[in-house]
Amino acid sequence: MKKVLMLLKSKIYAGAEKVTIEIMERLQKEYEFYYASPNGKIAGKLRGMRYLPMRNFRITEIRRVIRLVQPDIIHAHDFSASVLASLLKGVGKDRMLISHIHCNAKENLVWGKKAFFYWIALKRIDRVICVSDVVAKEAVFRDAWRKKAVILENFVDRAGILEMAERGKGTVGFGTQKKIEEVYLYDLIFVGRLSKQKNPKKFIRILDGMIREGKDIRAALIGEGEEYEACCQLIQRYHLEGKAEMLGFLENPYFVMKRSRILCMTSEEEGFGLAVAEAMVLGVPVLVAEVGGMKELLGSGAEEFCRTEQEYVKKAIRLLEDDSFYRKEQRRMKERAAGLLAAEEYMEQIRAIYKGGMV
Repeated sequence: MKKVLMLLKSKIYAGAEKVTIEIMERLQKEYEFYYASPNGKIAGKLRGMRYLPMRNFRITEIRRVIRLVQPDIIHAHDFSASVLASLLKGVGKDRMLISHIHCNAKENLVWGKKAFFYWIALKRIDRVICVSDVVAKEAVFRDAWRKKAVILENFVDRAGILEMAERGKGTVGFGTQKKIEEVYLYDLIFVGRLSKQKNPKKFIRILDGMIREGKDIRAALIGEGEEYEACCQLIQRYHLEGKAEMLGFLENPYFVMKRSRILCMTSEEEGFGLAVAEAMVLGVPVLVAEVGGMKELLGSGAEEFCRTEQEYVKKAIRLLEDDSFYRKEQRRMKERAAGLLAAEEYMEQIRAIYKGGMV
C-alpha cells in the first residue's frame, strides 16, 4: 500500500483542511495516509488518523517528517507547502510531488518573490491540482505549469450536507434563548476562515451598513483564524453586540447555515468557494465578491456579485424584504447545486492522479 503524506501549513480547520480529510477518509483502504501540519486545533479533527504534529513549518521539521514517513507521494496543499516540499522531494527516495492549489492568491497574479519561488519549484513538481480554471489561467507562471496542471473542482457531499442540516441539537444563537425550532436564526451569515484573504471585517461593515439603513437584523460569523480578535473588536467599535455573534468553529455548521437567510462571502481571493457551494445545496441565497472561482461557480455576470460594500447592503436588503425575489433565488441555488461535482467522481480523479495520470 502506497504512503501519502498530506502536507499543510495551517493548523486550524477550514476549506482546504476539510477536503484533505475527506480524501483521507474515503481512500484510506487504498492508501496509507499521514497528515502533517503545525500542531493546533486541527488535531481535534484528526482523531483516529495518522497525525504528525510539527513544532513549526520550517524546512527542518518537514525534512524530519519526510524521513519518518518515507512517503511514495507528497500531496502538498497550497503554495508554501509546495515550495518547501519541492526542496525535499528526494529525501530518502524518489517520489511523486503533487501541488494542490486551493486559492487564487493575489501574490501569484503578478511576478514577485513568492511567484518566483513557486515557478522554480514547478521544475520538481509532478502534478498541479487547481480548484478552478481561473486559478490555472490567471497565475503568472501558467505557461510553466500548463502541462502539469489539472482542473479539479472541490466536490460537495449533497446528501451528507442535507442530512447534517437536520441533525442539530440543543439551542443555537444568541445566548441560550434561541430555540432550534425557529425558521431563521440569522439574517446574514459568514462562513469561512477568519483571515485577511476572506475579509470577515468587511462582513461586519456590511452588517453595520444595513443597520444604519434602519434594518433590524441578526448576523453570525462561523470560523476561526487570525482575524478573530480583530472581528470582536470591530463588533464592539460599531456597537453591534447583540446584533452579531462570533460562533467560532462548529462541528456541524450546516444546521445554522440552513436556518440563515443569506450567506455573505467577502473574500479578497477565492479558489473555489466551498461555503458558497454548500449554501447552494441548502438553498440559501448568497452575495459574493466577483473573485477567483466565483465566476465559474455562479456564472459570469451573476446577480449575486457585489463590487462595493454598499452594493452588498442594497442587495441584502432586497433579498430580506422581497419574498418573491427571495424564493426565486432559493430555487436558483438548488438548481445550480445539481451540477456540482459528486464525491465519488472526485475520488476517482484523485486516484488517477496518484497513479500518475492526468485527469
